[in-house]
Amino acid sequence: MVNHTNGIFVVLKENIKSFGHGTVVNKCRGLQQYLAKAQALLSLHHHTSVPASYNKKISLLYSCFLYVYRNNCSTPIPCMTERPKILVVYYTQTGQLKRIIDNVVGPLQDKVTIVYEEIKPVQPFTFPWDKQVFFDTMPETVLGRPRAIEPLKVDPDEHFDLVILAYQPWFLSPSQPTAAFLQNETAKRLLKDKPVVTLMGCRNMWLNAQEKVKGYLQQAGARLVGNIVLVDTSPNLIALLTVLRWQFKGQKEATKWLPAAGVQEKDIIASSRFAAPLQKALDSRQWDALHPELMELKAVELKPNLILLEQRGISAFGFWSKFISAKGGPGAPERKGRLTMYRLLLLAGIFVLTPIDKVSSIIKLTFRKTKLQEDVEYFKGIHLR
Repeated sequence: MVNHTNGIFVVLKENIKSFGHGTVVNKCRGLQQYLAKAQALLSLHHHTSVPASYNKKISLLYSCFLYVYRNNCSTPIPCMTERPKILVVYYTQTGQLKRIIDNVVGPLQDKVTIVYEEIKPVQPFTFPWDKQVFFDTMPETVLGRPRAIEPLKVDPDEHFDLVILAYQPWFLSPSQPTAAFLQNETAKRLLKDKPVVTLMGCRNMWLNAQEKVKGYLQQAGARLVGNIVLVDTSPNLIALLTVLRWQFKGQKEATKWLPAAGVQEKDIIASSRFAAPLQKALDSRQWDALHPELMELKAVELKPNLILLEQRGISAFGFWSKFISAKGGPGAPERKGRLTMYRLLLLAGIFVLTPIDKVSSIIKLTFRKTKLQEDVEYFKGIHLR
């Protein structure tokens, strides 16, 4: 048998390398699927040797698998019948994002193993927000200098078939807890070579935040394979008023003049439709097909005028974050004057300039239609420019 296996060992090792884009464990899992019939025939769910009486070709192939696996992996050989394993990493202040997560992965509960890792800042962000603290959070959020988070509970070397990163944008950037997680060296080990799906629940502006998350994932060596975005579908100004009411007063419920804040309940419930393509990708390991299938289910919808609004917002936040932080860190008395100036100008700009921006957007949408449509397709995708 040894004479016949020398060349096969080399071929098999290359086959393991070619299965997917994950670690050796992930790649071996793809090979395990290929060998599933061999396992069934050999009844080798837990055996470490191959009875000579069985079919020689199948026995030889399985022996090669055991040999190559043991010489490439430090972890025990995972059983071929083991259920796929998903890690869900998330941070939520209000609980809305956790409800979205539960609806998305709920239909998978009986078919996969799901592990939850809640990101917890060492110094929590209280909710409802104190107004001064809220605006004081902007500079460090935009500049990517987040508060520290508590150590992760999950083992960074544990095997996961898929990671779902659920987060919210703050000030057109990833929330501070999300950024802290993505900058964490342990998290980078955890994400390396893993397929990742991002999941957002937010008001309506998420483009720049997702671009930053793409960059973090790329630096960690992870592979973004899908994106799901649930937004408040109310008109922009209405959504702003309701979210401010929710943030500072804690009132999510509808009032006489305004609807309920946040992502609409019907959209949260309907997000369970994304479970089917996730399950299909976990079974087939065809990650390239996942995002197109999610898009067929309208996982990401984007209006061109939001691109224009974000572009203006990014420039403003970029200036003010540097201007304010130049006077000191979070809570520094020296920067309170600049924070007050920023806060007043921001609110005035929102309510006074919004009608002007709308007219400006209509003009730009008319004359830059082709370019904006290209941008829409790009932002709806998962690749990084």
